[in-house]
Amino acid sequence: TNQTSSGGPRDFHEMVSVSSLEWGPFDEFLQATYEARCTQDRPCPRGTCPKTHHGCPCVQLGASPGLPVGYRLRRVVRIERAAKWRSYLQKRRTISDKRAAEAPPLQTFSPPLRSTS
Repeated sequence: TNQTSSGGPRDFHEMVSVSSLEWGPFDEFLQATYEARCTQDRPCPRGTCPKTHHGCPCVQLGASPGLPVGYRLRRVVRIERAAKWRSYLQKRRTISDKRAAEAPPLQTFSPPLRSTS
């Protein structure tokens, strides 16, 4: 359990492998957000071209070796860190309280934002 001998929460920091049965939403997210776009941070795989604003000719879509045409999910790891989670909850509560006092209400997103929870 995540309890100390005094009964309070302890500061855990764990990496937990997520079962492949639960990968669906993560894979959907990868597929939905992929863009066939090359940027200058992708180096030339041959080491022959200089850094180029939209990537060198070697990493363009359809080139050789070219640009990846998508991503494949290989592993999902859930990181559990109690101290960071508590900090996040406190910050979220502060923002929520501040926003509740403001008008107009927060803008909704269309399409709705995606979450795994």
